[in-house]
Amino acid sequence: RLVSDWSSDVCSSDLAGRSPGWRCCGASTAGARPSFARPRSRRTSHCMNLSDTRRFAGIRFGLSISTAPDMPGGGDPDQFINSLTFRIASSILLEGGSLVLGHRWSSEGIMEHLTFQARDSRGCGWRQSLGVDAKPAPSIHNIIAWPDAPPTGDKNADRMIRDGILEIRQVLPPDIPLDQLDPDRAKALATDLGKFARIRALTAMRQEIVRLTDARICLGGEIGKPTRRLPGLIEEALLTCQAGKPLCISSALGGAAKAMADAILHRRMSDDARAMFFTPPAIVKLFGDMADKYPAAGDEGPSTETGWNAFAFFQSLPLATLSQQAGLTEEEYVILLTSTDVQRVLGLAMTGILRLRTAATAGNQTSQTGG
Repeated sequence: RLVSDWSSDVCSSDLAGRSPGWRCCGASTAGARPSFARPRSRRTSHCMNLSDTRRFAGIRFGLSISTAPDMPGGGDPDQFINSLTFRIASSILLEGGSLVLGHRWSSEGIMEHLTFQARDSRGCGWRQSLGVDAKPAPSIHNIIAWPDAPPTGDKNADRMIRDGILEIRQVLPPDIPLDQLDPDRAKALATDLGKFARIRALTAMRQEIVRLTDARICLGGEIGKPTRRLPGLIEEALLTCQAGKPLCISSALGGAAKAMADAILHRRMSDDARAMFFTPPAIVKLFGDMADKYPAAGDEGPSTETGWNAFAFFQSLPLATLSQQAGLTEEEYVILLTSTDVQRVLGLAMTGILRLRTAATAGNQTSQTGG
């Protein structure tokens, strides 16, 4: 049985000193365009196995999957989500893809098991197929938000970092002086500045995750913690849309993903579902109190009824644009949004991504031959 290391406030599945393999980084609001074409040159720096012909080689996936209060079915919802996420992630790794996840490492957790899966999926001749000077790109990018810190003294994590399987980066809250906060996590987060720093760090973390990913799949999603700006799954989807990258949203497991699907299709929804798109009043006030010293850009601030809000954002998304960016027809994208069949949803998502890869590869070949 896998130990859950999914964090509901972090979501990628709502997922003082430095050690080799991880670093602090800033986050960019500008998402790099997805590059689906198969790699051709051994000098390409970010590519995984440059001779890899597997379907998803070189494609970096973001997975926003977590339990939801209205998730159908019985049994243990956490175990179901763990198993589902592990199966999806394993399939991506076995097909040559890589993952960008935003949750903390824990011993015997899904992250640890996935790194072993990633190592095994590279195959015996993987390292020999790289050029002499080529640096292998990690199979799993683990992006974490302050005050979460990389694991220390974990032999498996250290080994996976050393072998180039795993990379862990910590993202700091932008323009907030952390030296004014207590180094103790609990004490820091008990203060208004600490709470605000955590919220800003989570947004910055998700911006960095979106910058690194080529496509995102969203399933389920909790309403989020009272200290949130937006539920993690909604914020990751919103940032993916803003970056113009493929976004596959499914209502199959209910939750925040279903709320987004209903908003896009302009369906009626409950007050609780609609509330997911808005920042809790206490956090709206916190943003206001911090505005003079630590201002946030309009769409990085609170989502409110009277100002910018995520609900209006999703309602304004053109179905034609979403489907085109996901490599699907409008009819297929509606099925993606509304189907209760998880396997069908995943099949459509992967079909669209492969279509984008085929089109990008063909376009590159045409440009290189001067056609």
